[in-house]
Order: sequence, then structure tokens, then C-alpha cells
Amino acid sequence: MSHANSTFQERFAEVLTDAGYDVAGVQGSDYEAEFDRKRARYILRGDLRAVNSDLCRRRSWLTGSSEGVSGIGSLRVDWAVYDAVTGRLVHRVTTTGVARKDSGVPQGDVLLIEEAFGTAVEALGADPGFRAAVSRGAGR
Repeated sequence: MSHANSTFQERFAEVLTDAGYDVAGVQGSDYEAEFDRKRARYILRGDLRAVNSDLCRRRSWLTGSSEGVSGIGSLRVDWAVYDAVTGRLVHRVTTTGVARKDSGVPQGDVLLIEEAFGTAVEALGADPGFRAAVSRGAGR
């Protein structure tokens, strides 16, 4: 997977889709995403907080060439789930995410934050309050 062009929105959709949720408004062109977004029952807002990284830029001791970046990335996300029709807040939760790479990888600084975000999204999907909130409207 190339991380240079990856986005938080794509990571969010990938993680929640893998967890069995139906995520709207992400695929394809802007037109397709807008059309798909109209079927959404909930709107989810995530505010990134406390984004931290402790990085090591690895170099070959022999050649001095880059061997990528290793380290730890962490973040906190404050989530708010709104009913798409009424705009009413139906759930609020904060999750954290952490990622670690012990060996250098290309674009490791970006990868660490993306993976930390992915673990925060996994925690959201597993949150009992989130699951209950988004399953309430399933029969609509």
C-alpha cells in the first residue's frame, strides 16, 4: 500500500468497512461521493487532538543513505455522531490510537500517524455506545 496518496478519509472508510459498517461518501469522483453521501443515516465528525510522534530517521552506517523512518506515533480523536436528517447529536466518544515501527520504512512518519489513526477508528467501531447509536436507525 502506498502511503504517499493515502488520506484519513480513505483509512477511516477502510477500517470501518472491514469492521462491518456501511460507509458512505468516500468512493470515486466527487460526484459519486456526493450521490453516495445522500444515503447516509449518520454524519460522523472526528477532530484530531494530541498528535505526537517520536521519530528516528534511519541512515545506513556504510553509505549514509536513508533507510526510512521508525518510531512511535500517537493521537487522540474526539468523535461526534449526528443524525443525518435532524442534525441531532446521537453519540460522542474519544478514542486513542498508537502505532510503532521498529525498523525504518519509507514515509514512516506519515505511516505512523495513519496507522495510529486506524487504531483510533478501530476503537470507535468497537465502542459499545457508537455501535448502539448507529444501529438504532438501521430500520429507517
